[in-house]
Amino acid sequence: MKPTLKSVLTVLLIMLCVNTHAQWLKKAESSDDLYKEAKREIEAKPPHYQRAISLCNRALDISPRNLDIYLLLGRAYSLAGKTDSARITLNYVIQKNPRYKDAYIYLVNMEAVACNYQQAIEYADMGLKQYPNDRDLLLKKLDI
Repeated sequence: MKPTLKSVLTVLLIMLCVNTHAQWLKKAESSDDLYKEAKREIEAKPPHYQRAISLCNRALDISPRNLDIYLLLGRAYSLAGKTDSARITLNYVIQKNPRYKDAYIYLVNMEAVACNYQQAIEYADMGLKQYPNDRDLLLKKLDI
């Protein structure tokens, strides 16, 4: 091979390696990282609920079966005042896993705050069917 052809091929090979290496260095976005960031946004002072909702939705694009993300999304919707979206999301969690106690607690709290006491009692009863002697659900039901 001619020396100029070797030089050109060497330069192209180096450029290809640098480009590939740059892609390896780029950290892929994980649903766990987005979940943790969304949780921090909810707990921040002042909280950023809309940003948490956005992060949860991005995390669900990556891991659509992760019920923990759905639960956090429902909580963020509830805290942001979007009770209809929160209700849908939290009911989805219960539909997929009826033994998810936190979903019942969030629904009971949300309905009690909205003065939907009958619905809150129904959610408490649903939770008590799964957890008959749960102290938190019993106290919430008695409080309502």
